[in-house]
Amino acid sequence: MRIDGYKAEKDFNKSINSEYPDARVFIALGIYKYENGENEKALELLKKGIEMDSTLKEYLPQSMKDIIK
Repeated sequence: MRIDGYKAEKDFNKSINSEYPDARVFIALGIYKYENGENEKALELLKKGIEMDSTLKEYLPQSMKDIIK
């Protein structure tokens, strides 16, 4: 099954802009952006997600933990 990246990103953004955004969505979108070479945006999203819930940092791959410091 192939994931439609455009639709996934649209859904992530809809959730982030909702009244009650979930930190996990910021992390998921940050990972998506990182994997697609959008490192600056990924960093912003990952930091926001961790700011909302610091326990999520432990679930990130080491390469992403390194860019957050």
